[in-house]
Amino acid sequence: MIYAGSMDLTRLAEVIDPEFMSDYQSWSLDELRIKRKEAEQVEAAISYARRIIQGRIDIFEKYLNGELGLQTPETLSVASEAIADHVIASNSRIMHNDISADYLLPAPSDISKFTGIDLEKIPVEVSDLKLLLPEYIRVEKMLSNYRRQLHRVIDELRTQLVLRYQSGEINVDSILSSTEEG
Repeated sequence: MIYAGSMDLTRLAEVIDPEFMSDYQSWSLDELRIKRKEAEQVEAAISYARRIIQGRIDIFEKYLNGELGLQTPETLSVASEAIADHVIASNSRIMHNDISADYLLPAPSDISKFTGIDLEKIPVEVSDLKLLLPEYIRVEKMLSNYRRQLHRVIDELRTQLVLRYQSGEINVDSILSSTEEG
């Protein structure tokens, strides 16, 4: 998997700031599409990071509940390997089908920097895992909140596009020409 996207708090803050959407009714069609794509790119990066964090939460909880077999450092190590970057990159059918090539994924180091969770740190002791799990849960909730805010922006931009289509401002020819260009 090629990582080229980034998780930038400044960019996220700009997109979810009400100023990002100020006066969007007067934007040109191109401006509207550019802003929608920008919001979708930020949302794709946030969603990807959330899936990585949620996957770790699921594995850690299953381990602590005894659903992965014996609670040994070896079992935790094997479970932790399942969430290691190289396994995610090579075996993730969902991510390859779910995220368009138009949306570049953030590198694990970018996710770590953005969330404050060191994704390279794999707990080997149950006590370490119990300390990390609440932090992972907190970050997952934070990322989910960002996604909700981003979806409101994206939905509003899409609604504006639909309204312009219904009013005749956008016609099939303009949709086809933007598809061919983009």
